Amino acid sequence: MKLLSCHIFLYLGIVFLFLLTPNFAEAQNFFGVTPTKIELSLRPGESETRKVKVVNNFSVPKRFIVSVEDFTDGSNGDDVVIGNEPNNPMSLYRYLYTNQKNFVLQPGQEIDLNVAVNLPANMNPGSKHAVLLISSIDLDATAAAAKTIARVGVLFFVRVEGEENFSGQLVNAGLLGGPFLFGDKEPTVFLSYENSGNTYLNPYGYIEIQNVFSRQKKQVAIEPWFVLPESSRIREVPTVSLFGGVYTFKVLLNRGYDNIIDTEQHYLFVLSVKFIILLLVLILAIIYIGWRLYSKKLNKNYEY
Repeated sequence: MKLLSCHIFLYLGIVFLFLLTPNFAEAQNFFGVTPTKIELSLRPGESETRKVKVVNNFSVPKRFIVSVEDFTDGSNGDDVVIGNEPNNPMSLYRYLYTNQKNFVLQPGQEIDLNVAVNLPANMNPGSKHAVLLISSIDLDATAAAAKTIARVGVLFFVRVEGEENFSGQLVNAGLLGGPFLFGDKEPTVFLSYENSGNTYLNPYGYIEIQNVFSRQKKQVAIEPWFVLPESSRIREVPTVSLFGGVYTFKVLLNRGYDNIIDTEQHYLFVLSVKFIILLLVLILAIIYIGWRLYSKKLNKNYEY
């Protein structure tokens, strides 16, 4: 019996190490870039330089290639679309420069890239945007056969001072799936924000969830996300699991300028598994109590 127990513990230990090993190896196969977002406010003709740190966390040496492109926001709140478009009034890639575009880092080695933004004197006011792309390739790969292992982007947002027009608002909000939720899933709130100005905005806020009967409240943060000029973006915000009942979901979204807050409220009817079981138990209890009372009444009538 003791020998069998030792074998079981040995087997579990091997399985545990087997499960840990791939995760540990995977954790080493990446490279780090900080920061991943840089925001500047400059006048036409001004320049500013920021540092971007690149760390090789691969277990072998890697070559890194740096390039610059424009980007636009996708319809989803977490997506960006990379690519240069002709006559793009928000283009910044021609004015973004780095001191190194091709370098090698040993395992654990890091480097600081100097990234300069040089605006021309005739730059129109509003916001300009570009992404600094850093790609890693195998050290011995030729230019023709180079295979990108990983790629990380640093988003640059530059507000060109002048006649800036801050204008945006929450145009729609609601609950994915409608006002009824069956099961134990977390309700998800969607937000649609429209930027009609000439500079990017970072809306943010929170969702207040309140039980209609108990009046208990919970809050879920809406982290800031960017919306570029003359575009709309949809953001999906997972909330928290709810026991069951009727709830109000109140969205309070700061537009990202002048401390203006848009609000919108919706109702949600939640039927979770636990809530349904509790309802069934209560119904059965009421039926049982009613039957007992009715039986006692019948017994009293028979005694007479």
